[in-house]
Amino acid sequence: MKIIITEDFDKVKIIKNQKFKHFHKSVDFEYDGASLTLGKVTPKNQWSIIEILTPEAKRRKGYASKLIEAAIDYVGGDMIFAQVSNEPSLMLHYNLGFRAYNSDLNEMSLEQTKAKRQEYSSVKMVHGYKN
Repeated sequence: MKIIITEDFDKVKIIKNQKFKHFHKSVDFEYDGASLTLGKVTPKNQWSIIEILTPEAKRRKGYASKLIEAAIDYVGGDMIFAQVSNEPSLMLHYNLGFRAYNSDLNEMSLEQTKAKRQEYSSVKMVHGYKN
């Protein structure tokens, strides 16, 4: 069941819904056919990007960036996690301030992040982590 409340972040449509049972709540962001779904982990102020969908004809044109920026604005100072599995997505998230951390919670360099993604096929990146 969708509860639709729309807001306007530079023409990004936000739809609040409850479709993912493993999250406290989820929010869909839509922009000209592209979408991002964000889930909130409870009780902490932590969010996860569940999926980003961009039609092939609209890729590499800033749609995903606009959606992620709207999500960052929406959550305020809360943390957002993203599981990144390819190089373009890694670079997109890195350029928007997402970072990967090692087991000691030290920030990894871009080269270390790329190497970890290649070794494990994906890497968890975080926006808003305060060490």
